[in-house]
Amino acid sequence: RYFDWIAYELPSIVHEWFRLPQDREHTFIAGESMGGYGALRVALERPDAFAGCAALSSVTDPAVLGTDFSGLMWGTRELEAIFGEGGPSESDSIIFQAKNAVGMWGAEAMPRIIQIVGDDDPLRASVRTLASELGDLGLDSSFESWPGRRDFIFWNVAIERAIRSFCGLS
Repeated sequence: RYFDWIAYELPSIVHEWFRLPQDREHTFIAGESMGGYGALRVALERPDAFAGCAALSSVTDPAVLGTDFSGLMWGTRELEAIFGEGGPSESDSIIFQAKNAVGMWGAEAMPRIIQIVGDDDPLRASVRTLASELGDLGLDSSFESWPGRRDFIFWNVAIERAIRSFCGLS
C-alpha cells in the first residue's frame, strides 16, 4: 500500500541514507496539494512517528474536489482511482480523521500541524477552516497565508518557513 510506503518504509530509508536521528522529535512530514492531504493523513494516523506536519495548499476534504474544485482537474475518474468506487466519503476528510486520532491517541499526542496557503489559492478557505477546527480539538495547529498562488514559487517559500518553524528558527 502507498500509505505504508510513505508512513513506514520511506522514513526508514531517509533516516538510514542520511544518517538522521530516528526518534519522533526529529521526524517531520510535508506535502503540497494532494500531497499535503497525504501528509496530514499520515501524521494523524502515525502520531507516534512524526513530531510535525507541514501541509501546503492542502486538500482538506477530497469529497468536495470533484464538485467544488473541478477546475483543479479532479473529476470522478481521478477520485475513484485514488479512493475506490464511489470516490471519497466523509470519512476521508481530514477533520474526520483528526477526530478519530484524538479519540484514539489524545490531542496531546498529536504532531504539530502547520498549514500554509496562498491568498489566491482556491482552497484557502477550507485550509483556514481546518486549522481552526484542529485547534478546537486541542491540536497544536497553525495557519499562515500571504499573497501567492498554488504554485512552486509559493511552495518553495512556504516549505522553508515550515522547516524553520519546526527547527525553532523562526
